[in-house]
Amino acid sequence: MNKRVSKLPPDYWLNLAEYPYDHSFYQVMRYLDAKLQLRKPIGRNISPTQEPFRMRQEPSMIFAPSNLTRVDIHDNGRPPTISILGFGLWGPNGPLPLHLTEYAKERIYHHRDKTLSAFSDIFHHRLITLFYRAWADAQNTVGMDLPNSPFKKYVGSFIGLGNRKAILNDSIPDSAKLYFAGHLLRQTRNPEGLIQILRRYFDVPVRIKEYIPQWIFIDKSERSTLNGTVALGENCIIGAQVKDVQHKFRIQIGPIDRKKFESFFPGTKNAKQLIEWVRLYIGYELAWDVQLILLDKYRGQTRLGKNALLGLSSFSGKNERKTDDFDELFIDYEARDRNKRHQDAIISTLFQSDSEDEGEGEGEGIGVGLGASNPKSVSKPKNESGSEDKSENKDKGETKSASDPDSKGNGDSTSESEKNEDSQAKP
Repeated sequence: MNKRVSKLPPDYWLNLAEYPYDHSFYQVMRYLDAKLQLRKPIGRNISPTQEPFRMRQEPSMIFAPSNLTRVDIHDNGRPPTISILGFGLWGPNGPLPLHLTEYAKERIYHHRDKTLSAFSDIFHHRLITLFYRAWADAQNTVGMDLPNSPFKKYVGSFIGLGNRKAILNDSIPDSAKLYFAGHLLRQTRNPEGLIQILRRYFDVPVRIKEYIPQWIFIDKSERSTLNGTVALGENCIIGAQVKDVQHKFRIQIGPIDRKKFESFFPGTKNAKQLIEWVRLYIGYELAWDVQLILLDKYRGQTRLGKNALLGLSSFSGKNERKTDDFDELFIDYEARDRNKRHQDAIISTLFQSDSEDEGEGEGEGIGVGLGASNPKSVSKPKNESGSEDKSENKDKGETKSASDPDSKGNGDSTSESEKNEDSQAKP
C-alpha cells in the first residue's frame, strides 16, 4: 500500500459501518481523501491497490434513499468496502437493461453467487473514484484539503504566482497570498488595498500617509555643470540633492501594545513579512517607511541591558508629552538594509560624495566628514597662487593624476617639502 502516515481515526470505519445512512457520499470521499495522506489523490492512482478501500454498487431495483447503503469491514486484512446505490451499471438509472439487474440480484440472494456483481465492481471502483475526482477538481474548497491543489495554481496565475518556485520564494504563506489575490490582481494599486492586506494579516490598526517629503541624492554623473547652456538661477540650482514629495509614503501602525510594538523591530519576522508584502503590492518604484505608535499605558521605565533597545524601545532625553501615545519611532527598513550592506549611514554617504567633489584631482584620499584616520585626508595648506592655478586647470589635473601614477607620488613629496618650509619659517 503506497501511502503516507494516515490521520484517519482508528474507529472511523466502525462508526461508518454502524450508521452509513448518516453520511453523504461526497463527504465520506472527501474526508478519506484528506486524512489518508495518499501519494496521489483518490481517482489519480494507477492501481486500486494504492487506495485502502473498495467502492462497489449494490444491484437493486429501488431508487436510492441515500448515497451510502452499507460498509463492510473484513477480518482477513482486505480493505473495507463501501456500497452505494445511485451510480453504476445496475438499477433504474444504470445503462444496462433492468433484467440484468434482476438477474444479478437473484444470483446473490437465492444462490449466494456474487460472481457477476463482483466482476462489475472491478469497473465500479474505478468509475466511482473517477466520478468523485471530477467533482472534487471543480470544487475550490475541496482542493484546499490537499497540499498540491490545482486551485492554488489557478488563482496564483492571476497574480503572477502560478509557478511553484515563485510562490515559495519568501516567508509569506501561500494561502495568505491567494487570500488577498483580489487586491493583488488589480492593476491600480491604491492605498486602501495595502491597508486591508496589512490590517487583516497582522491584525493591527494600519493607516497610510501619502506625500512624505524626502531628499533624493543626485548621482554625480547626472549633475549639471556651469557652462554656456546652463546658467545658475535660470535653468539649474545648486546642490547634490532635490526635495521630493511624490514618491514616498508612510505606513502608520498602531496604537498597539508593547508586544506587537516590538514585533515590528528590524530583523523580526513581522518586519521581514511587512517588507515582502509592500514589495509584492507596489514593487520597488516608491520609497516608504513605517511609523510605530505605542499605546500610552504601555510606557514605563526601561533599563539598558534588560528589555530596552536604544533607538527603538528606549530613547535618551526627556519626554515632554505625558498622555499621548508614543508615535516618534520611524523605521526605514530598506535604508537600514542598505546601510547594513554598505556599512555607511546615508548622511555619511552624502558627505563622502560632497568631499569627493571638493578633493577630486588632488590624488589624495577623502573622508573629512567621516572622521578618517588617514592624515592625507586632512586638508593641507596650499600655495595661494598654486591653488588658483589648480582650480583653473582642474580638468587637466584630473587627467594627469588618473593616467600617470607617478604624479600622485610627486604631489605628495611636494606637499611634504612645503610643510617643512612652513615649519622652519615659523618662529
